Amino acid sequence: MNDLADRLVDAYRPYVLQRCGERGWAHSARLLTSLAEGETWLRASLTSLLDLPFGAQRRGPLEVFQEAMRFPTEALAADGVAEPVRDEGVSRALPGDVYDLAPASTRLLGDDVWAAHMAWGVEKASAITRPAVLVATRSLIDWSRIEEAASAASMRAARWHGSASGAALVCVDLELDDALAIVEAGVAERVSVVAYGPHRSVEVLNAATAAGAMHVLARSVFFARLDLPGWAG
Repeated sequence: MNDLADRLVDAYRPYVLQRCGERGWAHSARLLTSLAEGETWLRASLTSLLDLPFGAQRRGPLEVFQEAMRFPTEALAADGVAEPVRDEGVSRALPGDVYDLAPASTRLLGDDVWAAHMAWGVEKASAITRPAVLVATRSLIDWSRIEEAASAASMRAARWHGSASGAALVCVDLELDDALAIVEAGVAERVSVVAYGPHRSVEVLNAATAAGAMHVLARSVFFARLDLPGWAG
């Protein structure tokens, strides 16, 4: 979703300058400096947000864009610009936006921004309704193969983040130091757990079985099958 972040950042300065111009507010040096700071903050914040799995995105990109209005707001206040009269409902929704800069919709930022925002919304809605497969591994190759299998099965893969709540399946690489603790955590939350490891690591494989993993497989067998929907049951 870097395209959405790029479009929002590109729209930021022109949008604010247009809003200020419409009201006759000067484009002071302080305002221009604030916009450069706002662009930097906006890009970093959007990247952090959009890099998260959809289920972990607690707010939307428009909310981040609206928050970035604090930079020009502080500049306008420092320039002594009088605050405009605001609609009461808008004031309650965005009390800090005293110069009424924040857009109510990405439609106000241009068709390209709005289309990218809608595409993000559709993808998020689709993703959060698909069963989740949590993956605990350090191997980028393992992650890539499981993620591809999940996508093919109309599921979504996400990194293990300490809880199995809401997941359909947890896949655990037994070469992780805390693998057995992850197995136990998934079992405790009544989520199907599949553990895999080197076929020679008999003790570790047995320990995963004892910890309650529903399926414990040698690594080669795990990747030969990759029956994520079947394992999720």
